[in-house]
Amino acid sequence: MTGRPGQCWLDVPIDIQSALVELDTLPTFQADKPEDLAPGLSLQKDVEQILTMLSEAQRPLLWLGHGIRLAGAVELIDTLLDTLHIPALVSWAGIDMIDSNHPLVYGRAGVYGQRQANFILQNCDFLLAIGTRLAIPQIGYDLSELARNARIAVVDIDPDEAHKHKDRVTLPICADAGLFMREVIRLCFTKIITSGQ
Repeated sequence: MTGRPGQCWLDVPIDIQSALVELDTLPTFQADKPEDLAPGLSLQKDVEQILTMLSEAQRPLLWLGHGIRLAGAVELIDTLLDTLHIPALVSWAGIDMIDSNHPLVYGRAGVYGQRQANFILQNCDFLLAIGTRLAIPQIGYDLSELARNARIAVVDIDPDEAHKHKDRVTLPICADAGLFMREVIRLCFTKIITSGQ
């Protein structure tokens, strides 16, 4: 109902499937209210920190994942790329979210990734991963070998996924990918308007 969607597999034993059920006595599911995903931290402050890190980087890189689709934010990808104007990779699960011929998209990185995508990943100095959980097929088994000279920021709705790589991730942000992208775009446009450009 909220957060990271699931289940991907539900196994109901045969004795349960064939059991007689009294519908009047059957308990119903009541979803909990969504929790604050980042207590004490505002999304605006997180985005401002990301924009500062992007401005300090000489070779920044975006890594866009399937969590963007789950957030209903695929239509924001073009605007995000046009706004930030930095190279991007897509995860294998997000392969169809943006045209592979987009001038800022360099493919899919990982163990089974494309050479140019792995090359740009390994040479970036700031990596912003949005909606991708950076699974082993993407990053390999030795985390110290991932983008060795880069600071890494991860945006994921699941706190466990955002924090799982511990010290290797400079800035874990627990947030909905769509809300994060909208805030990046909003703050960038606000800075353009206030600076008079």
